[in-house]
Amino acid sequence: ASSGGAISEGEVVNVAITQLLVSFDEAMDAALAASPGNYLLIFGGNDGTLDTNACGPLQGDDESIGLASATYAGQTSTLAVNGSTALADGNYRLLVCASLEDVAGNTLDGDGNGIGGDDFSRSFRVDLTPPTVVLVHTVADTGDGSLSELEPTNVAITELSVTFDEEVVGGDSSSHFL
Repeated sequence: ASSGGAISEGEVVNVAITQLLVSFDEAMDAALAASPGNYLLIFGGNDGTLDTNACGPLQGDDESIGLASATYAGQTSTLAVNGSTALADGNYRLLVCASLEDVAGNTLDGDGNGIGGDDFSRSFRVDLTPPTVVLVHTVADTGDGSLSELEPTNVAITELSVTFDEEVVGGDSSSHFL
């Protein structure tokens, strides 16, 4: 997570996640907030697409990721996910279900429109796999344009084009670096 541990909508997270913290803006019914059944963590399935948008039955090929436990203290619920095994690479959605209530009995206002009774949703992607170099090209003509490891050449090479298997910070998957 990029900002003090908070995960933004659509964020790509490159740290191991074994628990999620859900912070509320007011005191919640402690029994409800500490019940794993009031939360749903979804994995995007084989197609990687998150089809489930609300608490209830899963849609498409989405998979439910087990929440081993939930604890509640100081307006924050701590969810132990996936049996304390870090989430694998892929797309996830955390749903905080509208069945949660504050201490006055008001249901969760998950979409922030001032009317309770709707789920909160936060989608993110886990990417723990480091990028790899898939191709190196010379800008100078060395025959076929590619340069193999330890390949001798008598052409002055002043620039290389490096292609990665995914987008990297500082460029895209085919950026040129000097």
